[in-house]
Amino acid sequence: MGGIGKKPIPKTYRELEAEYKKIRSIVADDTLFTAKALLFIASRLDKRRKRKPSEYNLFLKKRLKEGATLKQAIEEWRKLKKK
Repeated sequence: MGGIGKKPIPKTYRELEAEYKKIRSIVADDTLFTAKALLFIASRLDKRRKRKPSEYNLFLKKRLKEGATLKQAIEEWRKLKKK
């Protein structure tokens, strides 16, 4: 019971990588493989996928940068989509 619960489980990729570096020189090959697998999984979890902006949002962004008001940009979008 001495070792359980003393150290929290690493939640981020950086914490897990630091833990991996500490034990890298001590562990057997199988354990090293497991640690690398955990690092890979953590790296995938840490990165969040960004959603691709919609055509509508891209159009509005472009028009607003050109100096149009939001209302004008929306009206232009509606006219464009009616055609």
